[in-house]
Amino acid sequence: YYSIGQSVTFSGAGLESNSVEPKVMIGDISATVTASSPTSCTFTYPSLPYGKHPLRVYVDGIGYATTPNFINTKFIVTPNSISSST
Repeated sequence: YYSIGQSVTFSGAGLESNSVEPKVMIGDISATVTASSPTSCTFTYPSLPYGKHPLRVYVDGIGYATTPNFINTKFIVTPNSISSST
């Protein structure tokens, strides 16, 4: 579980296209991406009510990730790996 304002990092493949950061959506809320590379993305967890929310990642020129992941307010995502810092 993650808290509002917490920094969250996940890893995967193809997370950048032409050096354009991916767009991260938690439910219908856009998260602020603070760092990204082709293999990882860090964002600030947005203000959301307690509960389970869909995590969607959009990569410019490629589209949305095809595997649905969910995140819990106060976040469990399992792409390849995940770490956080407060």
